[in-house]
Amino acid sequence: MAKKKEIPDTFFITFIGELVTVMTDIKSTSTENTEEGSIEVTSPFTFNAYLLDLDDNYMFFGNTPEQVTSVMPKSVLKFMSITENKDSFTEILDNMEDPQDEKEFN
Repeated sequence: MAKKKEIPDTFFITFIGELVTVMTDIKSTSTENTEEGSIEVTSPFTFNAYLLDLDDNYMFFGNTPEQVTSVMPKSVLKFMSITENKDSFTEILDNMEDPQDEKEFN
């Protein structure tokens, strides 16, 4: 009999601990005013949070990477992607020009 290979959970490895954008099949309805009057707009409920843990039925999210603040059933997940989280310090460093000589390193 062939030995069973243990396959890593790619979803868990990829998304756990990351700031993610989550789209659900829960509908959010809002009213917008236009020149012709008000219209009702329905869109999927979407949010950003850190994916902290998951089990067979639920996904656990947090506003920070340290504390669970919300839970969502896996059954309502439609889409998830990793969100690039840049703080203001990182943005400043990214926008700085490269130093031209040794003196500019200080």
